Amino acid sequence: RKDSHDTIAQVGDRLDSTDATVRESAVEALILMCDSHPIGDIASCIGRRLGNERSEVRSCALAALSHQRFRGEDQAIDALLHLLEAEEELGDCKTLTDVLTALGSVSSVGHKGVLGVVTRYMQGYEYPVIRASLDLAERLGRF
Repeated sequence: RKDSHDTIAQVGDRLDSTDATVRESAVEALILMCDSHPIGDIASCIGRRLGNERSEVRSCALAALSHQRFRGEDQAIDALLHLLEAEEELGDCKTLTDVLTALGSVSSVGHKGVLGVVTRYMQGYEYPVIRASLDLAERLGRF
């Protein structure tokens, strides 16, 4: 377990690189590691990068957590929900849309944590956010 955790951490550290190629290869490696390492630990490792001060690291982490390998993984969903709350305060329409889209990729039908927040974004926001909310609600079986 410790060896697995250390391996995930070492590869995860490459997500913080200033080199886009290194970040992309780290994402690919982490996705491949899902077959042989605890997927929740991998999702948590990636999720910690969602709060990084550098937008390219946050974007990379968001794209990684959107991967189908994390569908239904509570750690991935929770990380995205926390990011959604943080971004809501900033009011960035593009990021909110991206996070809602990512949630649509990984949320399982009927996930209560996601169902509880999705309707909040169906009004009072720009069209792309509303559209992403509707798509997510549809995917979750809400409509």
